[in-house]
Amino acid sequence: MVGLLVCLGVAGVPAAAGAQEVTEQPAEQQLEARILAQRHEEGEVEFVVQFREEGEPWSESAEPPRRFLPPGAEVDVWFASSPLMITVDAGSPSAYVAGEVRVVVQRLADDRIEFALQTRLPGETWGERLLPARRFFPADAEVGRWLVSAPVAVTLAASPSPTDPGAVQVSRDVLDFDMIDVHTGETVNIRSVVTGQTPLLFWLWSPH
Repeated sequence: MVGLLVCLGVAGVPAAAGAQEVTEQPAEQQLEARILAQRHEEGEVEFVVQFREEGEPWSESAEPPRRFLPPGAEVDVWFASSPLMITVDAGSPSAYVAGEVRVVVQRLADDRIEFALQTRLPGETWGERLLPARRFFPADAEVGRWLVSAPVAVTLAASPSPTDPGAVQVSRDVLDFDMIDVHTGETVNIRSVVTGQTPLLFWLWSPH
């Protein structure tokens, strides 16, 4: 079983004990992904993503910073979440794959909400929408109750080793610290908002 790391919300799956070391770099790796969504009191709908290898437990929820569909969103217009960078590491630098995934969501004329996933293709373009068989969030969904989509297959391509310079491993390189998201007013962990794609300066202040 490989290790799974999701930047912008870390979801880790430890490697199985005694697993055989992989010595050749795989061309690609396929994971399952599913979307979880819940309605808030104010009417906005929040969505997160979970990943797993087939037959394994689901990872912790990965929370894109941009993950809320506001009430009254325009009908039949697809909105996109912040991208999630996913890496799969089998314990060897030669067995490392990575890819970006995002959630796309639209409100329908009957007030249901439709969810899908996209993966980033070479050339910075996004692929076709991956449509789960169970992907519609009902208009009368109970507030605060998470509903789960059917899983879809996500394919990751081979990538440089995560130990290469510039590759941020969020679970190691970023401090485990809760803070206030000034955009939403919510308390979030700083590891859930770091992408590793741009330089980042940490500035902390304490009154004590």
